[in-house]
Amino acid sequence: MDMDRALKAFLTIAEAGNVTAAAERMALAQPSLTKMLGRLERDLGVRLFDRLPRGMALTDYGERLYQRARTIEQEYRFAREEMAALKNGHRQALRVGAGPLYHLVHAPRVLEVMLEEFPDTQLELVADVNAKTIPMLERGELDIVLGAVDTPDRPRGVETLQLTQSDYGVIVRPDHPLTQKRALAPTDLLGWTWIVYQQDEVVEERLRIFFRRHQLEPPSIALRTSSFAAGLQLVSGSDYVMAAPTQLAPAIKSAGLTILRTKQSMWRFPSGIWYRTSSLGYPIIQRFIEVTKATVPG
Repeated sequence: MDMDRALKAFLTIAEAGNVTAAAERMALAQPSLTKMLGRLERDLGVRLFDRLPRGMALTDYGERLYQRARTIEQEYRFAREEMAALKNGHRQALRVGAGPLYHLVHAPRVLEVMLEEFPDTQLELVADVNAKTIPMLERGELDIVLGAVDTPDRPRGVETLQLTQSDYGVIVRPDHPLTQKRALAPTDLLGWTWIVYQQDEVVEERLRIFFRRHQLEPPSIALRTSSFAAGLQLVSGSDYVMAAPTQLAPAIKSAGLTILRTKQSMWRFPSGIWYRTSSLGYPIIQRFIEVTKATVPG
């Protein structure tokens, strides 16, 4: 029995939650996939799933195999990537994920250099938060991610390179009452309603931690948005305020708004590059890291 195919079938069923959906993902007939799973269970001598009325649930044996199978699949994918890099060193596409600071400020300059130096490679940019892009990097759907690198637990086979420290400030319209302050004290932020940029709990949680640390009432949040432009537009026509990295000042100024610093840091964190170790054999990956290091001020 083809163990690689069997493990792929097992993983697909585990992640889909039922055989029908898994069969569609693998472009197989459902009876064929069911037989494949049955043979695997007989080979191992255990039941891997509990058959439920509306799907499949991993047994304790299945949970153990799932963790091992994910590692096997990942290592196999990394090995294929390393072999491809050793064989020809060329990638048809370079897929980059970037958080707000990078896709709005730094990534365009880096990609301009890459387009000139690697004209035969298709470049793709995915603008999203780490919670979305890091799993994509781990699965091989992205090659590089630019964003915060303060996550304590890195996925297996993934490395980080810190480039700079990012610090959060408060975005307001130019005639907002807060602009009368040279630097904002925590108490100056009381009573204002917030727009939270990013569909990511990290920013909102950091904002709440800042308020708690200074014994203030929790911030009032009017809107959570993944659109930076929409957030800026709402701030520009109201008294709403929005937290964002101070390094976004050029983009914020272009929108006719102001970002104010706080006397006590709201949130300071390291940011930089995420990459798979197995991809370093590609010259374009090495060059992307070099260009980004030279572009982002330390």
